[in-house]
Amino acid sequence: MRRKILLGCAVAALFGYIVWRGAHRGNDFKYPYLVARALWRTGKLHVWAQPRYPVTWHVLLAPLAALPIGHAAAAWAVLSFAAVAALPRTLER
Repeated sequence: MRRKILLGCAVAALFGYIVWRGAHRGNDFKYPYLVARALWRTGKLHVWAQPRYPVTWHVLLAPLAALPIGHAAAAWAVLSFAAVAALPRTLER
């Protein structure tokens, strides 16, 4: 039981750190987020601003761009954690 509590605390701390870094623009999330934000505001793709990511990536992130970067980083972290949690079941099939 103690081990599960410690693991939960470690995961919560990691999640908090990831959200903090994303909110303070200290990771790669900021680049596609800012281009998606420009798409959200103007309705035009500004691919030249961030050419390393495909256009579809900017379009997929556009709904997150409606949020402030802190909330968008938290939502992105939740989606990332959910994807990692789903991996064992997916690979088991």
